[in-house]
Amino acid sequence: MAFTVRKINDEPIVVFTVELPVETHLESFRSISSHITHHAKITAGPLFIIWNGHMLEPALSDILLLADIYGYHPLDALLQPNAELILVGTHPLFGIAVKKLGGRLGLEIPWFDILDEGLVYARSELGFYA
Repeated sequence: MAFTVRKINDEPIVVFTVELPVETHLESFRSISSHITHHAKITAGPLFIIWNGHMLEPALSDILLLADIYGYHPLDALLQPNAELILVGTHPLFGIAVKKLGGRLGLEIPWFDILDEGLVYARSELGFYA
């Protein structure tokens, strides 16, 4: 499967892992997007959506294309007032994605190298470490 979605038990955190290039699996991407939107709609408080792209090696054109597509036509999940996107991955082009997509959507998107860092951030925002 090109994508996986895992809801963390008893926490308002969804981990969306991208395993293959998005452009070759758009249908499954739309299905996963609906699944994430469902979680955002049924979650009473904040929902952290962690886009785990640690396996990706994007080209600059991939980053620009995705930022254009989702900057002008964002995923329904990102339009939910309680949803916050977090990006995980080590590729240096993710910095461009964060700036471009965040600018288009008017969001500050936190970016971390590894999933554990993204989880710590989400949990700290939820007050788990207070």
